[in-house]
Amino acid sequence: MGLHPRAGLPASLCTYQCVHVREKGMYTERSLIMWVAIVAIVAVSASRRYLVERERQRTLRAALERGQPIDPAVLQNLAAKSERIRSPERLQGGGVIVIAAGIGLAILGYFISHGSPGDQDAQMPLLGVGAMVACIGVGMLVAARLAGRTAGNGDRPDAGM
Repeated sequence: MGLHPRAGLPASLCTYQCVHVREKGMYTERSLIMWVAIVAIVAVSASRRYLVERERQRTLRAALERGQPIDPAVLQNLAAKSERIRSPERLQGGGVIVIAAGIGLAILGYFISHGSPGDQDAQMPLLGVGAMVACIGVGMLVAARLAGRTAGNGDRPDAGM
């Protein structure tokens, strides 16, 4: 077996290291692209929601400044939409869904690690991600319960979880 002319290492080892480093860089680029795409989607969605709400507020403010009457149904619709967004029921439903997704990720890790001999390393990372997602769901359930109490629903017997 010959030595690599520049590294002084066996040629097969140097080839493995070069390929491995190149693949590792490729994975880093792919994950960076994935995270940038996720952040971009969230940012565009949040900015769109903000711009729509800001335009709605400007329109109402301009109508009030001009002395134009605003239909009470429009105001009730805006208030109802605001309440629907912050309702404890939505938080509670979202929390249950997120907990189920966390459990599903943990189960996925189990099946991937037991499905093929080369994927034994998938179980622990997916269990960790599943646990993290499930904790977010538990946080949403706690937030729903606290939101229900601050809204005056805490004294109802069916307000608990």
